[in-house]
Amino acid sequence: MTLLCTAIGVGVGIHVSGKTHKRAEVLNQTKPTTTKIPTTTPLKVSDRHPLLLIAIGHFRANYLDRNVTETLRMLAQEGVHATYMQSVYPTLSSPNLYSIVTGLYPESHGITNDVMVDSKIKSKFDAKNVSSTLDPSWWKGEPIWVKVGQKKAISFGWPGAKVNISGVIPEKCPDREKSLPKKLAMRYIVQQLKFPPVVQPHLITWYIDDLVRVSETYGPDSPLVNDAIKDIDDTLQVLMNQLRSLLRHSSVNIIIVSDHGIMKTSPELTIQLPSNNSDIEWQINGKTSAMIALAEGNSTSTSGKTEFIKNLECSHSHLKIFTKDSIPKLSHFFNNPRSGDVYITTRNQWMIKTKNDFSLGSSGYDVRDENMKAIFIATGPDFKERLEIEPFENVELYNMMCALLDVSPNDNNGTNGRLEEALNMDLKKQKSTIFLIEKCVCSNNISTIMPVSSSCSNSSEIEKLIKERLKKAEDDKESLIRKHLPFLVLSSTKDRSSCILPQRDYIMAVDTNTSMPLWAAFTLNRQSKWKNEEDNNGQLNNECLFLDTRLNKSLWGRTVTKMKNTGHLFNLDFLNATEGILSSNTLPMMEGFKNGIWKFLWSTIKQYAYQCHIAVILGPIYDQNQDGHADNMTSFDDSSPPSPTHFFAILQRNQVQKSSKSLDIISFVLPHLPKVTNCMNFREYLLDNIVSLRDIEHLTNLRFDRSLTVKQRTFLSANLWNVSNTQPWLKQECSQEKACERTPILLLLSLHNFNADNLNLVKMPALEKLKRCGVQASYMRPVYPYKSLPNLYSIVTGLYPESHGIIDEEMYDPVQNKSFKSTSSEDFWWGGEPIWNIAENQNKTASVYFWPGFKDKKTGKRVYESPIDYIKGVNMILNDLSLPPEKQPNVIAAYLKTPNPNLHIEDQLNLIDDAINQLMNGIKERHLENCINLVIVSDH
Repeated sequence: MTLLCTAIGVGVGIHVSGKTHKRAEVLNQTKPTTTKIPTTTPLKVSDRHPLLLIAIGHFRANYLDRNVTETLRMLAQEGVHATYMQSVYPTLSSPNLYSIVTGLYPESHGITNDVMVDSKIKSKFDAKNVSSTLDPSWWKGEPIWVKVGQKKAISFGWPGAKVNISGVIPEKCPDREKSLPKKLAMRYIVQQLKFPPVVQPHLITWYIDDLVRVSETYGPDSPLVNDAIKDIDDTLQVLMNQLRSLLRHSSVNIIIVSDHGIMKTSPELTIQLPSNNSDIEWQINGKTSAMIALAEGNSTSTSGKTEFIKNLECSHSHLKIFTKDSIPKLSHFFNNPRSGDVYITTRNQWMIKTKNDFSLGSSGYDVRDENMKAIFIATGPDFKERLEIEPFENVELYNMMCALLDVSPNDNNGTNGRLEEALNMDLKKQKSTIFLIEKCVCSNNISTIMPVSSSCSNSSEIEKLIKERLKKAEDDKESLIRKHLPFLVLSSTKDRSSCILPQRDYIMAVDTNTSMPLWAAFTLNRQSKWKNEEDNNGQLNNECLFLDTRLNKSLWGRTVTKMKNTGHLFNLDFLNATEGILSSNTLPMMEGFKNGIWKFLWSTIKQYAYQCHIAVILGPIYDQNQDGHADNMTSFDDSSPPSPTHFFAILQRNQVQKSSKSLDIISFVLPHLPKVTNCMNFREYLLDNIVSLRDIEHLTNLRFDRSLTVKQRTFLSANLWNVSNTQPWLKQECSQEKACERTPILLLLSLHNFNADNLNLVKMPALEKLKRCGVQASYMRPVYPYKSLPNLYSIVTGLYPESHGIIDEEMYDPVQNKSFKSTSSEDFWWGGEPIWNIAENQNKTASVYFWPGFKDKKTGKRVYESPIDYIKGVNMILNDLSLPPEKQPNVIAAYLKTPNPNLHIEDQLNLIDDAINQLMNGIKERHLENCINLVIVSDH
């Protein structure tokens, strides 16, 4: 049941029934993964074609759709172009431009931001101050001009080109602080390409930054930006015309890219970070990010960091705060001390408040956002013609450029052969060692399977059923393996002792040295036997555990009992898999993770299965040092089973034909944490943690289906799959389902200063639906005086102010000789028993957020200061509702306000309705529509 009451003295009652890669050598000397592309036979000087690499700062991919890029569009149509090129994180100029010429992620090459500090260098790096960037210690990795050689490379304005890296500085490099006008640079380039091949530069890199200042100052939609784009395009047209007049256009390879895109921003959309204190000092790196770096071994700073995160996380709905444990793996960002211990970033369009907030354009946002996408255009004798290729990450350029220049690449974060399709040359393929995972030799040893725990009812019947199913699975193991691994046949990149165990509903791979599960694979569709469709499944519960004697019995006998919190890799809450209670399906899993995002992932998988046939593989990841690569598990101590740092899931659907080329794959790596961070809803959190298949391969030392193309292996989905048979809460009809099987939760919300007439000012679809589906009053009459504290305390005590004592918001008690304010903690002020006290006196639990009169039992203080803003309040409520059912509060009360009272009243009301809609969608995601009595009121 849900009740909504809103207004000045108004009440409305509403009822709702019932890593990709090994890091190249970085500051902490992480060992790299070799992804070298062996080139063909060395070219003669006369056969080599010079490479001109042009980067246009802040040129986003959709700028090509404006009618001011005639030259660029022509080059794209005649040569090779990508729909877009994905930048690396963070989407800032220096990190991305240096990634392009090294093939390394920022965490590997060290340029993690445009503004950085390094305790070892003891100075500050600022990309706008070139002199601060000249220390070679900042620059790790080796840019491609070092490979080419000092006298064979020229650079104009490229970050790092003025630095003596490995003893090489590109020839004729102008001072970047005195940027050479692009027309003069263009003339110099043409002059160099006039020379015979023996004296021509092999490589020219040219960074055009004309767009940067104008787009940041005036915003990407400004006519001045279009003028700057056209001016750059005109310059490139002159360049191409001059190369044609010299008959050089067909003998020069030209690549045109951008560092990243840019997003429209506003000085009004800024967030003020808290002031530094003696324990914690953060540094603003730019308009969209800040970081905290702690002194090594400083326990005070460490505790301060924990408190800082606690206070800052969810403090603003457009702010995200990450640690090494929580940051999404797709960022490839935190394996470097310059990234700090805590990283703060803003959501799209929002900025961190600084002294100079005048900015209508900014970068640094999510690499997958449409406005952050960069361009890739290539033309020349070694490129194919009239070819559009799929998007790729900019670290892939390095291997291709090395092939064009006939130099051997260094170890890098690119992928062997990723851009070969764009070239008119064949590249030798890199060979990798693959170890097939065999079936477990003792998989038929089922006679001694026995219960480990005594919490199973009818354990003898369950034991008999398990043995019957396992015997049948062993007899049918070949067909089961084909069924559950139709496309994604796995193999290992390391000779790890592992084997496959067949079950009827899934296939399990286990480490034979530890008996720990490595992955589970299964297929699902509409006809899958979901839980409770067979009578025998009612006998099972999550506490049942049977020893899987197909494995090392003595090892599991010692380890499984050591696990404090366990979960099932193959989820028993969704499918009828009696053998899922075997120890081989059990591993350490936090309660909050298991009952939160893991449960939601399985619910999402189920929704996908209703639509089409899907294959799923999921498993644990062990990456304690957070370097993006699987830890060495040979030191496993069976007396202390390691807890996964993450869990991966790979979902594959094929709606066209059974061919790997038609596969649609989406992959996730979920941090193994007790709760979803940054108060995200589950769907947003799942989207935030999408990765490529290649990322998971590095994190697990597994290799998935060798028939998959490099493009499929490196593909990064920008969205979750659509679920056509599910609707958001707002579009669903009023619920008519049966009542909750347990006592429903009481959720009481008060909207600060919400007048009943507000419902008539603007359309508020969420509140209108609650009115339509539940119970409402035309208004609810407040008590006198018409102020917040007296009325809010009357709502939760059922008493008039004269009875409960809060007769005003400022009072004086002559007997006690004391004055009252909202946070006064003395009990004598607060008469009566608020509803949360009544609940707790009857052995129930309550969560109260900023409701006047609530007293924190730990501190003895009244915690009310002011209402909490709607989005933060909704996220806190949803965190409570993400707990296991037995830990969810019986009563939740929250006093909510608009996050920005200076907004126009219509904008405030829209924010309120959006928050209510988010709350109801969150309740729906958690399948609690029929287990919550929602009451919405206002104070007056």
